[in-house]
Amino acid sequence: MAAPAYLARFANSHVRETPPGHAFRLYFRGWKNDWTLEKERKYEALAPLEQLDKAVVAGLCSVRRRQRELANLLGMWSAQGKSTSPFTTGLGIEHPLENGFAFLDPYGLPYLPGSAVKGVLRRAAEELALFETDNGGWSIPAVWWLFGFDANSAFFARDGNDPEPIRKERSRWRDALRHRVEEVGGEGLDLLDPFLRLACPLKSSSSATVVEAVCSWIPDGTRAAQELREIHTRGALEFWDVIPKPAGGKLRIDIMNPHYGHYYQGGQPPGDWGSPIPIFFLTLPVGSNFTFFVRYRPPIAWPPVARQYFEQLQDEKPRWQALLAAAFKFAFDWLGFGAKTAVGYGRMMDRGAAHPQLPRPQAPRPPRATTEG
Repeated sequence: MAAPAYLARFANSHVRETPPGHAFRLYFRGWKNDWTLEKERKYEALAPLEQLDKAVVAGLCSVRRRQRELANLLGMWSAQGKSTSPFTTGLGIEHPLENGFAFLDPYGLPYLPGSAVKGVLRRAAEELALFETDNGGWSIPAVWWLFGFDANSAFFARDGNDPEPIRKERSRWRDALRHRVEEVGGEGLDLLDPFLRLACPLKSSSSATVVEAVCSWIPDGTRAAQELREIHTRGALEFWDVIPKPAGGKLRIDIMNPHYGHYYQGGQPPGDWGSPIPIFFLTLPVGSNFTFFVRYRPPIAWPPVARQYFEQLQDEKPRWQALLAAAFKFAFDWLGFGAKTAVGYGRMMDRGAAHPQLPRPQAPRPPRATTEG
C-alpha cells in the first residue's frame, strides 16, 4: 500500500476505518515494490473496499444528517430516490485500474456532483417539453428560466462528422423545438417574450419577432447562430451534491469483460478467439438511498411576470416545485443518474418529494443579568 511510514505504526483498525475514497486513491493497494501494477491482483486491490467499516458508515450518516439540517434551514425542496440497479459515477477519473470513482473530499465518501444532477434534470425537462404528451407543465421557456440558457443543448448542436444515427437524432430535436416554438401562445409566450428581452433585447416586441428569433437560433446543417454565444443567463435552481447511503453499508465491485481488445487496440480482425481481460470498477448496490436537494433562488434581474408564474400556488405548492417533481419522476423512470445509464446503471425508484421545512421561530431568550461594579 502506498502510505506514509507513520501509518505502519498504527493499529490495523486505523487502516480498516479509512474512508473508501482515501483507500481507493491515496492508499491504493495494487502497487508492487517497483511501483508497477499487479494486473493479476486488481480484484484483490478493490475487495477491501466492499464492506464499509462501522466508523465510516457513522461518518457518512453524520454528513448526510448535517446536509439535511442545513437544507431544512434554507427551506430547500428535496426528492428521495432508491436505486433499482447498480449505480456508478466518475468512471472517467484517472486511476491505475482504468476506471475511477467519484469520492467527495475531504470525507472520502461516494457522491454524485450537483452539476450531474442538474444535467439529468435539464434533459428530462427538455424531453418533457418537446416530446411528451403529458409534459407535466414544462415548456422550453420554463426550462430556460429555471435552468438557464444552454447553447449546447441538443437542438442547437451543429452537424459534424458524426454517424448518421446521431445526425438524425439531432434533426429530430431541432424539428421538435421549431414545432413547439411556432405553436407557442398564452402563458408560453408570456414567458418567452420577457426571456428574450432580458437575454438579447429585440428591436420589436411583436410575437412574430419572438418566434422568428428563436427559430433563427436553430442551426442549418453546420451553421450555428452567432447570437447564441452572446446569451448568458443563470437559472433559478441550485442543485446540491448528493451523498448516497449505500445499501447494507457496502460498495459493490462490477466487471466489464471486453472480448475484442485485439481488434480495438491491436488492429487485428475481430473474432471470438480473443482473450477477454476483466476490468473491475466500483458501484453502489441496488437499494441504495439518494436524497436530492434543490434550492429555488431566482436572479435579482428576473421580471415580475416570471416570478409570478413560477411562484403561483398549485395544490398549495409553488409551480416550480410541481415542475421539478415531474422532471424527477421522468428522470427516475427513463434516464437514470450517474454513468453507464445506457446499459441500465443508475435507475431509481421515486420515493416521493418533500416540501421545504422552514425553521421554527424560537422564543427570544431573556437578557442575561449584568452586574455593575
